[in-house]
Amino acid sequence: DSERNLWIGTVKGLNSLNRKENEKVHIEGFPQSFVVSWIFEDREKNIWVGTDNDGLIRLRDARFSSYKPLEAYPGELPSALFEDRGKDTWVGTVGGKLFRCRGLNIIERFEPLDLTNIGIAAMIEDFEGNLWLGTIDKGVFQRKKGTFKQYKRETTQNKLCDNTVTSIYCDSRNNLWLSTLTGVSIICALDKKTVFESFTSGEGFTLLTSSSASS
Repeated sequence: DSERNLWIGTVKGLNSLNRKENEKVHIEGFPQSFVVSWIFEDREKNIWVGTDNDGLIRLRDARFSSYKPLEAYPGELPSALFEDRGKDTWVGTVGGKLFRCRGLNIIERFEPLDLTNIGIAAMIEDFEGNLWLGTIDKGVFQRKKGTFKQYKRETTQNKLCDNTVTSIYCDSRNNLWLSTLTGVSIICALDKKTVFESFTSGEGFTLLTSSSASS
């Protein structure tokens, strides 16, 4: 996190490694038992923990607060989280549903047919306020003016490296960088046209694996 503490998510809960004034490393475990799927620190230094069996958990000042706007949907497991410029929280689920939350209340729910039973792995907002969704095995979707448009590897003019998009980053020029299982794809907006560029092993891109990391 921003204070150089290391957070470790496991199948049995959450742990942190932190340095005190004496520079000794302290390991702190938390009493709750849950399967941690991802960890994120927001601009206010809150630690958000996504779990497979206990919803979203916010850690602030060493105290847990449950954030469960999806309690009315017990079968929906959160898989991606994003805060937009209006401070609303978007929650994507393993089942392909999308929820827009304000505080603890759901203000909008979306169930695009093309995303049925498709896990949402990443979300980002571009400069124009359009929402982009990275999915498992279905490419990337753009939500513009309430309509969802799909871009995938099989599309000739807009070709991704792979249909599984694990994360998305919007740079200072409004380019979107998409990490996939086989490389990196970049979406550029030029002269009101959407242009795709990809980097794979063919362009010299090397995926870091456990074997290459150890060597």
